[in-house]
Amino acid sequence: LAKKYDGYHFSKGSPDVYNPFSLIRCLDKLELEDFWFVTGTPTVLTQLIRKYWIDPSSFDMGFEATLGMFDVPAENAANPIPMLYQSGYLTIRGTRSGGRFRLGYPNEEVRDGMNNCLLPYYATDDVVVNDTFLMKFSDALEEGDIDRALTLTRSFLSSIPYNAERQDENHYRTLFYLIARLCTPFVVNAEEASAAGRSDMVVETERAVYVFEFKLDGTADQALAQIEDRGYLIP
Repeated sequence: LAKKYDGYHFSKGSPDVYNPFSLIRCLDKLELEDFWFVTGTPTVLTQLIRKYWIDPSSFDMGFEATLGMFDVPAENAANPIPMLYQSGYLTIRGTRSGGRFRLGYPNEEVRDGMNNCLLPYYATDDVVVNDTFLMKFSDALEEGDIDRALTLTRSFLSSIPYNAERQDENHYRTLFYLIARLCTPFVVNAEEASAAGRSDMVVETERAVYVFEFKLDGTADQALAQIEDRGYLIP
């Protein structure tokens, strides 16, 4: 219950606050579902995130902010952070000296719901295509069949409409982050640090750890060499 619906904080030293709507619905139905998030798709919010090229993985890991970055009138804001905080999609996850806060998703319900809403902006707007790929890709990783996972990935990427705006490495890194995050219960770390650098993405399943390095213009051999040379596998 705590992982799914708890985690809201509205001030320094605030205790954890549950989402009351989701908690009551869960106790009534005895099911762990995304009750609050499915009451309304935050189309405006997801469009703003896409417009300002905000990396959704930062919401998951948490990012530092000053009070003036999120506790301001949303209608006057130059970015979606105040609206995301005030509408419950981000919350305070910690505080530091100097008036600095750490913002992030409050719980799994919000994280998974937001990632589901963001995926069409980075992939295809066909929900059936996206969800079918996610299910098959998830099964392939769980079974350790990396060849099938890569074949499915190539087919899925070919279904994404060409758009010159999207042809950069960060777009695809975000796309794969969303894919891996939605293939729960995998553990996903974007830009995971090692002694010599940061791998683009790490996915841990029950039986394996997959390290991803993305190269839009480079070769697979260059990516593999970078993983080896910089010790991304060591951790």
